[in-house]
Amino acid sequence: MKKNRFLLLLAFVALLVGMMSGLIRAGWVLPIWSSAAVRWHGAIMLVGFLGTLISLERAAALNKGAAYAAPVFFAIGAILLEFVPGAAKLGQVLFLAGSLGLVIIYGYHLWSHHSLPIAVMGFGAVALAVGNAVFLGGKPLADVVLLWAAFLLITIVGERLELAMLFTLRFPIVLSLFLLLAALFVGAGIGVSQFYPGLRLFSLSLLGLSVWLFLYDKPVQRAWRRGTGLPRFMGIALASGYGWLLVAGILGIALPIVPGDYYYDAFLHAIFLGFVFAMIFAHAPIILPAVGGVKIAFHPLFYLPLVLLHLSLLVRVFGDITGSFSLRLWGSLVNVVAILIFFGVVISSREKGKSSLVGKN
Repeated sequence: MKKNRFLLLLAFVALLVGMMSGLIRAGWVLPIWSSAAVRWHGAIMLVGFLGTLISLERAAALNKGAAYAAPVFFAIGAILLEFVPGAAKLGQVLFLAGSLGLVIIYGYHLWSHHSLPIAVMGFGAVALAVGNAVFLGGKPLADVVLLWAAFLLITIVGERLELAMLFTLRFPIVLSLFLLLAALFVGAGIGVSQFYPGLRLFSLSLLGLSVWLFLYDKPVQRAWRRGTGLPRFMGIALASGYGWLLVAGILGIALPIVPGDYYYDAFLHAIFLGFVFAMIFAHAPIILPAVGGVKIAFHPLFYLPLVLLHLSLLVRVFGDITGSFSLRLWGSLVNVVAILIFFGVVISSREKGKSSLVGKN
C-alpha cells in the first residue's frame, strides 16, 4: 500500500505542475522553473497525471508486482517532462512503455476474467499507446490530443460498465455503444494527419456517446431521483459530466476550430475539465480507498468544488467563444481552485469516522 500512496503522490505532483502550466498558458504570470513544463502541459495532465492514476488503479486491482511497471513509467516520464527540459524524448519513451504496459495489464485481466468492461478499457489503452507512439514520433500535441481524449473517454465508459453493470443491457444497445467508441477511435486516428475530418467524426461520436450515457446509465438516473449521500452526489457529478460531453460535441461540430485558438481551448476543456474531472470527482471516493487504502466519508462539502468547477468552466468557455481574455483568465483560475478544494475536502474527509461508502453507483 505504501508504493500505491507514493505513486499517488507522484500523480498529484503531475497534476499540480500541469495545472500551474495550464494557468500560464491561459495568461497568468507565475514563477516556473522550466518552459518545458508549459510546453508539455497537455502531456503532463493527460498522460502523466491520468495515465499514472488509471494504470495504478488497474495494477492495484491485479495485485501483481510487475503490473506496477506501467504507473512507474508514466510517473517517471511525467517527472522528466516537468523538471528535466533536456529529457523530453526519454519521457516520451517512458510514456509509450507505460501505455504498452497498460495494454498488457488489460490483456491479462481479459484472459483471466473474460470481462466486457475490461475489453472496452483495453481498447482505450490501445488508443493511448497509439497516441504515445505518435507523440514519440515528433507530431505536435494537436495531432495527438484526440487519441489521448479517446483513451480517457473509452476508459471511463469501461469503468461505468464495470461499476454500474451496464453490460446487462440488450445486445443492440451494447452494439450501438461499441460503434460509437469505434467511431471515436477512428476520428481520433484520422485527426493525426487530417485534423478537421477527424475532429468532425470525433465530435459526432461525442454527441452520440453523451446521449447513450444519459439514456442507459440507469444507476445515475436512480441516484439522481432517489439517492442520498454519496450515491446522489455521484449521480449528479456523472450527469453533469455527460452534459459537458454533449457541449463538447456541439462545439466540435459548430465552431471553426483551429489548434491553439480560443475555440480549441473551449472544446478541449469541455472534455478534459467538464467531463473527465466530473468523472474523477464522482469516482474518487470509491477509487482512492481501493488504491490508497484510506476510508473516505461523504460530506456535503463535496458539492462545493463540483459547482465551482462547472460554473468556472462555463465562464471560461463563454470567454473562449466570445473572445474575452479576462473571462478565460479568471475561469481558468477558478477551475484550478475547484480541483484543489475537491482534493482538500477528500483528504480531510478521511479523518471523519466511518466511511459512508455503501454499495456501488
